[in-house]
Amino acid sequence: MGEQPGRVLHADLQADPAGTAHVLVALTDITAELELARQGQARAEAASRSKSDFLAHMSHELRTPLSAVLGFSHLLQRDPAVLASPSAVRRLGQIHVAGQHLLAMIDDLLDVSRLESGELRLFPGAVDLAGVVADSLALCQPLARQLGVVVSVAVPLDGQTVQADRTRLCQVLLNLVSNGIKYNQPHGQVVVELGTDDAQGRLTLDIRDTGRGLAPDQIATLFRPFNRLGAEHAGIEGTGLGLVIARRLTEAMGGSLDVLSVLGNGSVFRLRLPRAEHAGVAAARQTAEATVAMLWPAAAVAPVRHARRANDPPLKVLYVEDNPTNVELMRCLLEPRKSCVLQVVGDGAAATEAMAAWRPQLVLLDLNLPGRLDGFDLLRLLRADPATQGLHCVAVSANAMVREIKRAHAAGFDDYIVKPYTADRLLAVVARYGG
Repeated sequence: MGEQPGRVLHADLQADPAGTAHVLVALTDITAELELARQGQARAEAASRSKSDFLAHMSHELRTPLSAVLGFSHLLQRDPAVLASPSAVRRLGQIHVAGQHLLAMIDDLLDVSRLESGELRLFPGAVDLAGVVADSLALCQPLARQLGVVVSVAVPLDGQTVQADRTRLCQVLLNLVSNGIKYNQPHGQVVVELGTDDAQGRLTLDIRDTGRGLAPDQIATLFRPFNRLGAEHAGIEGTGLGLVIARRLTEAMGGSLDVLSVLGNGSVFRLRLPRAEHAGVAAARQTAEATVAMLWPAAAVAPVRHARRANDPPLKVLYVEDNPTNVELMRCLLEPRKSCVLQVVGDGAAATEAMAAWRPQLVLLDLNLPGRLDGFDLLRLLRADPATQGLHCVAVSANAMVREIKRAHAAGFDDYIVKPYTADRLLAVVARYGG
C-alpha cells in the first residue's frame, strides 16, 4: 500500500531475540495537521497582501499632498520676490526640508515592505568601488559642510571591484556616511577605508567616524526598525529605518554589515561584499543603467526622441487630472515654456472629447480618475483607436509600488512619473517628446 495524501507510511525492520526479522508498519493520518498548516499559510499570505495594500494606499495618500508641498516650495525658492527676503527664504527652506524628510520616511517604509515581500529586485554586476564611493561622498558633502565634518577616503580605491547592485550599494553608503556625519561632533571626521578581506574572500570597507560611539546595549538593538537610540530627542533628522534597509540590502547582495563601537570613541560600520575580480569595470557603469531601467527599460535611459528645432510648433500636452492642486502645479511648471502648450481636463470622458477636438501629441495621465474611466481604462481606449493608438501617454501617479509601475508598463504607458516629482524629472519627460 503506497502513501496517500494526508497519510504517512512508516516501516521499521526489527529482530526478536531468536533472530527472526519482523517488519513493523505504521500508517499515521496527518490530514488535520496539513489542513492547519494550509490555513496558517493562507492567513499569512492574506496578512502580507493586506499589509502591502495598506502601504500602497498610505503611500498614495501621503504623496499626493507632498507633491504640492515640495513642488510649490521649489517654485517659490526661485521666485524673485521671495529671494528678496532672507527670512522668507529661510522659512521656505524649512518647509522644503520637512517635506523631503516626510518623503524619505515614505520611501523607507516602502523599501522595507519590498524587501520583506521579495518585490525589490536587484541587478548585481561588477561595480567600480572607487566610483560608487566618490559619488556617495559627493552627495554627502553639503551635509558635511553644514555640520563642520570632514569626509575623506583613507587610501585610493582604484582597481577594486565588488559584485553588487550599484544603485543599492550607493544607497547603503549614503546611509552609513550620512549617519557618520549627523552623529559626529563639530570638526569631526568620517573616513572610508579598505579593511582586510574576510574568510570568504569578501572585500571589507570600513566607514569610521569620530562621533559619540555606542554602548553595548545600543549596539544590540541598533538594527531594529524605528529605533533611533534617543536621537529623535536631539534634533537629528532620521526615520529609524535606514540601517535596517542598509543591512538587508547588503545581505541581499551577498554581503554583511556590522558595527564596532565604544561609547565615547566613535564607531566603525564594516561593510563586506563579494569581490568581482574578473569582471570589467565597464560592466559596473552598465549596472547603474540596468537598475534605473528595471521598471521602465524603454524610457528610463532613452535619449530625447524628438530633437526640437527653433521653428517647431509648440508640443500639445493634455493633462488629465482631477486634483486642483496638482493641476496648478503642472500649470506653473509647463505654461511658462514656449515649447509646449497645456490643456487640462478632469476626467476620462472629457479627455476623450479633447482627444478628438484638440489632437494632443502627449498625454500626462493620472491613474485615479473620477467617473467610469480610470487611467488604465482611458489608455485602453486610446490604444484601441487607430487615430490615437500611437499617442505618447505618460502615467503621473502617487502610487510608487513596484507592482503598479509594472502594471502601467505592461498596459502600454510610455513612461511613469511618481508624485512628488521634481521639475527636472517632469521637464525631461516632456522634452523627450519635443516640448
